[in-house]
Amino acid sequence: MKTLMTIFGQPLTLYGALTALALLVFWCVAALYLKKRKVTGGKTLVFAVCTAVTGWLLARVVFVACNAAYYIDELDGLWTPALYFRDGGYAMTGLILGLAAGAAVAALLSGVKPALMLNAAGLAAPAGITVLRLAEFFCDTPASGDVGEGKYLEGIEWLDGLLARLGLTMQADGDAVYPACLAGAAAALVIFIALLVWQLASRKEPAGADVLTVFLLLYGAGQLVLEQLRDDGHLVFHFVHLQQIVALVFMLAALLVWTLRFRRAGVKKRTLPVVWIVSLVCIGLAVWACFGIDRWENKLLAWLLLIVPTAIVTGAALFLRRAANYLTGEE
Repeated sequence: MKTLMTIFGQPLTLYGALTALALLVFWCVAALYLKKRKVTGGKTLVFAVCTAVTGWLLARVVFVACNAAYYIDELDGLWTPALYFRDGGYAMTGLILGLAAGAAVAALLSGVKPALMLNAAGLAAPAGITVLRLAEFFCDTPASGDVGEGKYLEGIEWLDGLLARLGLTMQADGDAVYPACLAGAAAALVIFIALLVWQLASRKEPAGADVLTVFLLLYGAGQLVLEQLRDDGHLVFHFVHLQQIVALVFMLAALLVWTLRFRRAGVKKRTLPVVWIVSLVCIGLAVWACFGIDRWENKLLAWLLLIVPTAIVTGAALFLRRAANYLTGEE
């Protein structure tokens, strides 16, 4: 990848510059959120430092953990190659976990209410992810590898042609492929706008760390679908997309948070069993569809069985959040 300049003897590439921009965007959005809630100065700086360090570390840790077999079998060891941070290899889900962990640590060190720091990270994360996903597209060169590339353009002719005419394709061995990273950027941008509008329109503070929790739910739902479009081999074990497993964990974590809040209200209703039964059945259908997308002849049915149940789980979780907050008087 072309070097833009050198800093202290180290090359700065376009992807590196855009990654730094993504981190700056994350900090700025979080700082504005915290400033509105009278958290400024040194406390915001603590947030920035903590999220940068933990985000960087956990993005690498999750990537290495998911590729442990490769490191052990191909590189004759796990720990030494894992420490080569400059060689690249980071997981977006690890980054998200790191940002949340950094926000929690910053709250502990600065004495700020943890929910404030966590919600700041939840609002700012999709803004930063948007820039990171765009970086994958604009840095698509033979030297940059195949990160962010999707499946070959085939099957939906009008869409394939439209993407080609707009120049919104990536190259793999000389052939045009679907830009999965652009879809990821668009999804992250939509999530950010939705969270921003929600926060600007709301007259009350969100219950607990609901901004972060809603982000994890929406991001998990999006990744469960979008990872199926990727064909770059990133964090794939045999045929299982490990990022999809983490996405499911994000969605189930959101359901669990709001389930515990609902139970705290002490109201005996059938809402919880219904939500969980429907959610688990839909998750089962979505997982089944993931296997069918590359194997079934009826691709449309497979995609519908992935998208529709995922949307139902998302809606059920948001319904449970609203019910729990109403019963506890937090909304």
